[in-house]
Amino acid sequence: MLKAQVIEMATGGNVPELGGYDYEFTEPVPEDWKCPVCHLTLKDPVQIVGCGHRLCSICMESLMR
Repeated sequence: MLKAQVIEMATGGNVPELGGYDYEFTEPVPEDWKCPVCHLTLKDPVQIVGCGHRLCSICMESLMR
C-alpha cells in the first residue's frame, strides 16, 4: 500500500479542479495508476470499455463536455 502526504495546491485544497490526487507518495506510483489527461494519480478511476484506458472521473467528465 502506498502512503501519501498532502501537498498544498494552487486551488487551496487537496483535490484539483481537474484530475487526480496531487500527493507526494513515499514510493514511485506505477505509470498505469496515472491519468493520461491530468498526469496525476487516478482519483475515482473510470475505464473506457472500447480501449481500456483509465481516467479520473473528473477528467472523463471534462472530456465529455
